[in-house]
Amino acid sequence: MFAQNRDSLLTNNYLTPVRWMLALMVMIGHAWFTSSGFEPLRIHDWSASYMAVNGFFILSGLLIAKSLNSGSSRLRFTLSRYVRILPGLAFLLLAYVLYFGPLFTAGYGDTTHDLDLIGYALQVLALQDPEATPGTIFANNEVHAFNGALWTIRFEIIAYFVAVLLVWFRLIKGPVSACLSFVAFTTAYFLALYFFENSGARAGLRLMSAFSLGIMLWYVPVLRRIDWLYTGFLIMVFLAFGWTSAGEILANLALAAIILQLGLPRMANPIVNKLPDFSYGIYLWHYPLMQAILVAYPDISPLALFGLALPPTLLISAISWYCIERPSLRLKNLRIPEIMPAQRSVSEAEAK
Repeated sequence: MFAQNRDSLLTNNYLTPVRWMLALMVMIGHAWFTSSGFEPLRIHDWSASYMAVNGFFILSGLLIAKSLNSGSSRLRFTLSRYVRILPGLAFLLLAYVLYFGPLFTAGYGDTTHDLDLIGYALQVLALQDPEATPGTIFANNEVHAFNGALWTIRFEIIAYFVAVLLVWFRLIKGPVSACLSFVAFTTAYFLALYFFENSGARAGLRLMSAFSLGIMLWYVPVLRRIDWLYTGFLIMVFLAFGWTSAGEILANLALAAIILQLGLPRMANPIVNKLPDFSYGIYLWHYPLMQAILVAYPDISPLALFGLALPPTLLISAISWYCIERPSLRLKNLRIPEIMPAQRSVSEAEAK
């Protein structure tokens, strides 16, 4: 069941196309949600956008664990995370302050003013509640939200912080502790479903379960070399038992296997390797663009909404990538004085 290929995670990989796939899954799901309030594209109870978000966190956990064990300084690691998340988000929020907020908020200029919009943008940048927009935005749409995709950004940053604590303080230092971390977060999530009423805690633990699965995949390299037979087995188990209380963990295991099969190829393709990473831009921009389209065409079908929103989403994502995100990512290569010692690199031999 395990293919003896070299670990393409450390050389050339197809994780950028996988991120595109996950971002488009979120977009397709939201085309139904924003237009009708319900996503019918689901297996058992798990919708396309729901599982795509879990997939993003599985992939993020894998790559963050890799980065934490790369030997770079702690300051450089922290800077890398900020320049990946905040510039693209700030670009979106600037568009909210200048365009989406003034044009689509009910009572703008009367009950809602420029300072209210700026205050909201600053709150989101400070990782506070992204759903509490001032006034009522997109008041006549099915869903009254500026950007329903922003809720995961806070939990992404929290997951980075938790990973830093676990790795830098040596609470995770090998396969056993990584597996125990995954079991602990997943158990906590299932307990939260039954005993916690706080939706934020439930959401955070749900995403940490997926994130810790990605961390485990870094520390147990043999799991990254499963073949399609084992992947198919996991998919069949999910299809058979995904309706049970263990359905989400089965879905995450099957999804992780699919991500590894598609993202870690046996042979590199130079064309695929050059694909620009528009996934973050797609994730950030599709929702408000769909909401704006629904203002003009309230009776549009979900598929037509997806098709109409896709070109401007890709265009703005390209602008965000080439003009904002990629230039910002170059900042992580600046010479930084070593204020804090680097994390000791964990080799593949140590991780096995």
